[in-house]
Amino acid sequence: MSPDYFRTLGVPLRAGRTFTEAETALEDDVPLRSAIVSAEAARALFGDASPIGRRVVLGRIARSGEWRRQRVLDIIGVAGEARTAATLRAASPPPTVYESSGPILVYSRVYVKSSLPATEMAARVRRVLWTANARLLPVEAGTIADEVERLYPEDRASAWLLVTIAAVATLLGFAGVYAVTAHSVSERTREFGVRIALGASSSAVVRQAGRGVVTVAIAGVAAGLIAYGFASRLIAARLFGVTPLEPATIAMAMALLCLVVGVATWLPARRATRIDPVVALRE
Repeated sequence: MSPDYFRTLGVPLRAGRTFTEAETALEDDVPLRSAIVSAEAARALFGDASPIGRRVVLGRIARSGEWRRQRVLDIIGVAGEARTAATLRAASPPPTVYESSGPILVYSRVYVKSSLPATEMAARVRRVLWTANARLLPVEAGTIADEVERLYPEDRASAWLLVTIAAVATLLGFAGVYAVTAHSVSERTREFGVRIALGASSSAVVRQAGRGVVTVAIAGVAAGLIAYGFASRLIAARLFGVTPLEPATIAMAMALLCLVVGVATWLPARRATRIDPVVALRE
């Protein structure tokens, strides 16, 4: 990990410091290296105590019982939680230990934060790498957003499918509410004519025309919230960065539904205010 790794990827440092150039230039066989641990790793290793200045031993044990790639790590910082491709679906970010990278890189990734277009930035990075070492072969270039999208294409397809279904359902709901209200206004033409002849205001006629539909819509919203409360557990595994019961999202959905019902009710109800009382009574 380079000194600017966390700043480039937007991962905050909660305590301590990041790596220095001297620490990242150490050879791979140096027995003591610096490390930054995630908040989850700090809690798992040291509980509520500060991990800064502590040392941990990492490596793996072979079948013979001997340590392989054993190294002692001096903890210099605590980073915020971050996810990788392997842990994107995990319920919570796993403990992570970041080691300062050595000077020899067999396979590595270079992250660049820039406001330039991705293609132009990739070309500049290639030129810099080739200037440093003409034998370096950049394999692939792209943005982090593109990488995440490639990791889970089925999730994107499912999301777009759900959006399409929701849009079609909203249009069908609009058509249904409009048809019911229009039919109700047509059936009550004489009643509205009498009300207008007796001096009823336009707003009162609109309220009378849409009262039943609004009541049913409110009951539908309540039933939908109850059903979503049970269904939210099923979609929790597909969400990242938000909770199934996100208040802002639910409020926006309810506002959209109320807007659709309101427009679908108001359009035919407005026709009731234009009824000629003489024509209505004659019919």
